Amino acid sequence: MEAIGAGASVLAFVTLGLKSVKIINELVASVKDGKVFLEQTRQDIQGLQATLEKLRDCRAIVDRNDHQLADKIKSCAEDMKGIAEKLQALTINGSEPALGRQWKKVKIFLKEKDLERIATTAFKHTTALTLYLQTISRYLSLAVFTCLSANDQSPQ
Repeated sequence: MEAIGAGASVLAFVTLGLKSVKIINELVASVKDGKVFLEQTRQDIQGLQATLEKLRDCRAIVDRNDHQLADKIKSCAEDMKGIAEKLQALTINGSEPALGRQWKKVKIFLKEKDLERIATTAFKHTTALTLYLQTISRYLSLAVFTCLSANDQSPQ
């Protein structure tokens, strides 16, 4: 029962993280006149989104009782939720002219250092979670190989 709980918890945090990352990605992507560091932030957020989508679609994580993975994903989800909330607070409502003022407002509150921090946080989580995905993939490949080898060696 606890394994199912841990797997469900992982999926819940993946979903929360993915929701926040999509919000961040949408807000950062809406700014068209950014500099190189803004483009790097976009790429790192998109990389994290892709990794979280792979985790969401990986059925094997439900079967694993991996509290370290759950903790990593929870940390990622909490970090991204905080960033998304901060960025959402900066958005302009529908009655104001959109993109030009929005970027000016974002530039006031987010300096290059802040965007670098967002990019670094996203990259750090992407790297850690990708390592977990690769480990799970290798484990599953080994399990399939072992199963196939056992079938090949069994008398027919």
